[in-house]
Amino acid sequence: MEKTRFENRTLLDRSLFAEAMSAHYRISKKKYRIFLSIYSGISLILLIFCFIRGYYYLSALMFVNSLFLLFVFYKGYLFHTGKAYRSLAALNPGLQYDCTFFADHFECMTPNSSRSIGYLQVSDVVETENTLVLMIIDTFVVIGKHGFQEGEYSAVLEFLACACSRAKIHRLPMTGRR
Repeated sequence: MEKTRFENRTLLDRSLFAEAMSAHYRISKKKYRIFLSIYSGISLILLIFCFIRGYYYLSALMFVNSLFLLFVFYKGYLFHTGKAYRSLAALNPGLQYDCTFFADHFECMTPNSSRSIGYLQVSDVVETENTLVLMIIDTFVVIGKHGFQEGEYSAVLEFLACACSRAKIHRLPMTGRR
């Protein structure tokens, strides 16, 4: 049997999940967000042009369009957070799972399933205020910072920086919430 390096038990509530979704959106959707910012800039230029020319209805439409694009730029993840959280709750009713970290992989276990993931599959490691998000292709694993039963959080972060050699390490600004 392999030696366990770290163990974590995470009880995933809606706020932790939203924090992880926000981190995933900010890191994995960069090209989409760049497109939105360019499109919003063009919309603002058209707004000014329409207002100067006296097309007030069209300029009001461009203003609403620009506001919507800016909202999607900053908070686009909110469109999918509720649905994703509900589907996750349907699969794992307690929303509690254990992550065990070994030398070459980690395992996530719920009462209904178990999944083993190699560290080379991890593309990004994102540290947020209350979570550690491990991004794997088009999905992610949320690990609560305060759920470590074996090992310290700071040691886990150092270990992952070495073990996930292909992954980019991101530290998102802490907001002081919670």
